This record gives sequence, C-alpha cells and structure tokens, in this order.
Amino acid sequence: MTEQNQSLEEQLAQLKARLAASEATDPVTHLARAVAGIDDPVLSHEACEAHLPTYVDEEVAGLDVAALYPDVKRHLDLCEDCADLYIAMLELAEAEAEGQIPLAEAAPAPDLHFLPPVSFVELAKDSVLTIATGILKSLAPTGLGELDIFGDVFFERIAEVGRDIRLTPQRASALGFGSEGAPLWLRTLAATYETTRRLAESYSPAEIEVQINQAAWTKTVNAVARQVGEEMLGSDQGAAFAQQYQAVLPNQPDLWPLLSKTLHPGA
Repeated sequence: MTEQNQSLEEQLAQLKARLAASEATDPVTHLARAVAGIDDPVLSHEACEAHLPTYVDEEVAGLDVAALYPDVKRHLDLCEDCADLYIAMLELAEAEAEGQIPLAEAAPAPDLHFLPPVSFVELAKDSVLTIATGILKSLAPTGLGELDIFGDVFFERIAEVGRDIRLTPQRASALGFGSEGAPLWLRTLAATYETTRRLAESYSPAEIEVQINQAAWTKTVNAVARQVGEEMLGSDQGAAFAQQYQAVLPNQPDLWPLLSKTLHPGA
C-alpha cells in the first residue's frame, strides 16, 4: 500500500468517525454520510421496512413523501438494501394502480351438496350431554361417572329405540343397560334427550323464533320438561327436573331453530 493510498484511507476513516459522531441532519452532512457508507444513525432497517408500505402507497397517491417522511427518505439514501426493497414495492404498487396486475378472484364456495344432512341426534348430542350433566350434579351426582362413561353408548343406540324412548325394562335392555330397569342417571339422560327432541319436533323453526322473540319460549320449555320429567322420572320429579333443565340450558337461542329444522326439513 502506497503512502498516498494509506493517507486517503486514514482521511476517510477520520471523516467517518466525525460523521458518526455528528448529530447534524443538514443535506450536506446527509450526502457525506451516504458517500462514506455510514449507517443511518436515526432509523433502523426494521423501522424503515415497517414504514415502507405507507410510504409507497402515499407516493403512488401523489403525496410528497420526502417531506412527509424525511427520516425514511434519508434512510433510503443511505441503505442500499432498503432502497432495493423500496424500488420493488414501488414498481409493484404502480403496476397495480395502472391495472397491470389483475385482482385475485374470490374462491368459489365449496359445493358440499354431497354431504348428508346433520341429523337431530348429531346436532343435539353435545347440548343434551351438557344439560344432563348439570341436572345430575344437582339431583343425582353419583351418576356422573356412569354418564361420562356410557353417554356415547346412549347416542349410538338411540336409533334402535326410535322416537318413543320411555325406558321400560325392554327398552333399557335394548340400549344395553340390562333388563332390571334403567338407572337414574340413564333415565335423566333419556328425559333430557326426549325433552329436547319433543320441543324441536313440536314446534317449527319459525314458531320457535316467534316464541323466543316474544319471551314465551322459556314457559314452553318448562311445560314440556315437566311433562317429560313426570313421564320418565316419576310424578314427584317432574317439577325438579324442569327447573334444573332450564337452569343449565345453554344460552344458545339460535340452536333451537336448527334442531327443529332437522325434524322439519321442509320448514
């Protein structure tokens, strides 16, 4: 290395040191930093990249972004990587503004007509189990373990019983729970299911919505739950069952018309 080259390098190093230590933001100092290859002391690369979408959009809109965002403009002058990103984003935005890039079309909704409709049992299962669990917690907590274990079996076998699920010994046996008679937890689950099914079958979706809007649905639910409770749990248990059914009923008013629709497909 010649003495002249060493002298130039030393001078450049001294210039960089002075510029790095300087807080001046005038155009001459800014140009000197760019020539000397000094990183922007004010705005980081990450901060500049975060500003670029707005910077580019407003430039395409015709605004004076250099005056609006002087820190970003200065950083772009100093940083080659950010400047390259800015140019790419600007070219893309200008092409979109000129209609050179077609807008993506929304994907068509999938055709699911081939899927079988959801049955009442499938749609009601989770709600029925939730309600039955809440009722048992209050009326017969010792049956919660059996409900947890055998609840799914009830819904798997419910098709064998049909619409009338009064649990006579024969029907209990058909469900797979022996011929000695249905235990209390099973009768509670069956009463919960039957109450839900009877409500959905007795009223069309439109009728249910009218009753909900008129605040009459609660009274209807109570009456049906009490009737089913007396039929399946005993005349002395109807009121308590109805009270607990309503107490733990999920707050899902939209569910009732959906349940009804599965039993009134033309409604």
